[in-house]
Amino acid sequence: MDVKASIDIGTNSTRLLIAQTDNKNNIIPITMVDRITQLGKGMDRNGKLSSEAMHRVINVLTEYRTLIDRAGAVETVVYATSATRDAGNRSQFLKLISEKTGFTCRIISGAEEARLSFTGVRSDFKISGKSVICDIGGGSTEFIFAEQGKILFSHSLQIGSRRLTTKFFRHDPVTKQELENIQIFLKNELTEHLAVFSPEQCICVGGTATTLAMMHHKIPIAFPEKSHLQIIKLKNIENIIHTLSVKSIRERQKIIGLHPDRADVILTGALIVGSILEHFNLTESIISLRDLLFGILLSE
Repeated sequence: MDVKASIDIGTNSTRLLIAQTDNKNNIIPITMVDRITQLGKGMDRNGKLSSEAMHRVINVLTEYRTLIDRAGAVETVVYATSATRDAGNRSQFLKLISEKTGFTCRIISGAEEARLSFTGVRSDFKISGKSVICDIGGGSTEFIFAEQGKILFSHSLQIGSRRLTTKFFRHDPVTKQELENIQIFLKNELTEHLAVFSPEQCICVGGTATTLAMMHHKIPIAFPEKSHLQIIKLKNIENIIHTLSVKSIRERQKIIGLHPDRADVILTGALIVGSILEHFNLTESIISLRDLLFGILLSE
């Protein structure tokens, strides 16, 4: 089996997967690392990535380069998603990555992001019946609608955890009016864009989904793999929303299962997941660790 690596430069985090793969689409993780780099932080002010945010990513990529070389990976795929797609200075960022780390990074579209997430989920989970796979990121959320294991269509919405946190929350703890405003916004967005499908099950991937499962099941942040294929119910998410909404960011940082650097955006992430389940009249979601990080290795 070959050792390969993939790196996802997202709006909120930069993630690494080093895994063994074979020609039968089997994939065995060796190393998984998630660093909160907040690339999209402050971007709403001028539509550009800040120098500080770009260098946070560069520092993590340098760390990842060492891990990849040590593992003897024969191939590394590096890609960027929502924040980089939207940034006015994305070319500068890609050039900086190449110059400082030697990695060649490509920007993938929302549609490609959705396809790769589907491929990742399917690598160890049988997707049957009418299903929706939701990849909740920091800048956008990708929806993949499938039936009997085949993609029917996909859609990308600009409802990421960091994007909406910046847009709606000004107080810490948040106010009831702010909560009401974001919930109305999410309901309207989902109704307007996703009103033509009635899935029987929901599968959520990404850091938000994993974190919610870890919080509910009280899984320490050192063991994210224990959240894989866990089920989280809508009522559990509603309880998490209530808990988070009355706490300050500093108070949230003490919650088991929640990485301290994700404490500022996790309430929005929970609201997104809860709104999705309500929209589709579903009572629970399956959580999968296998997302586009896995999918891109299987697609190369």
